[in-house]
Amino acid sequence: MVRQYLQSLQTWFKVKVRSLGEKCFYNSPSLESVTFPDNLISIGDTSFGYVMNLRRVKIPNTITRLGVRCFSNCTSMTSITLPDALKEVGNNCFENCFGLSQISLPKTVKVIGDNAFFWCCALKTFEISELENPLGNCAFAKCDSLTGITLNGTFKEVGSGCFSMCQSLKNVVIPKHLTKIGEGCFQMLPVIEEFILPTNLKEIPKMCFEECGKLSKIDIPKSVTKIGLRCFEGCKNLEIKVTKIVSVVEDRAFENVKKVVYLN
Repeated sequence: MVRQYLQSLQTWFKVKVRSLGEKCFYNSPSLESVTFPDNLISIGDTSFGYVMNLRRVKIPNTITRLGVRCFSNCTSMTSITLPDALKEVGNNCFENCFGLSQISLPKTVKVIGDNAFFWCCALKTFEISELENPLGNCAFAKCDSLTGITLNGTFKEVGSGCFSMCQSLKNVVIPKHLTKIGEGCFQMLPVIEEFILPTNLKEIPKMCFEECGKLSKIDIPKSVTKIGLRCFEGCKNLEIKVTKIVSVVEDRAFENVKKVVYLN
């Protein structure tokens, strides 16, 4: 295991390092690039946290998990090559990587943790292929340049605030078999105009689409029985129909909505 603080311009390994310890390169201000050994099997939590001049990273195919805050606050990183065998992107893994504009997620990834890509404000598009576990809370929140995202896989839940405050997000494709969307999931998306909800959804939770000012079209599935607090508040261009199947509509669910029609 390697556990140390470095301040060199480049780092490479001449020995058969198998594991990098927690915070081993944490806050190494001069580190710009890293070449990993091919036999590396583990990268510890926060290993490269706050390495603010790290620009390019290629992770070997022997790595299956990127841990908590592994590359958080690497503000200069523009690209990263992920291993084909990767299964998990941990909580806060790429949080505040402001320069990260593109990343290709392998089909092997089954888990994306809370805040995994929080405030990756240069990231433009993203596709998830084979996710199995619930998509983490605030996983893509504040990704200001994100224009489109496509979600696939067998997972059935999207966490709270997952795509909130994405200023450019206009196109969202989610699986039809989703059964749960977290609170505030699509809150404050100022340019999104329409949205297709999954057909098995039972509840549209509180603040889910709050302040989506350009949202004008959304159909409530027949499976939905509850619309939460402030769910569509501030959707000033939205005209929406609510059927009698919806038995619970909480306070301010449709405040400042253009038109609500209750069907018998």
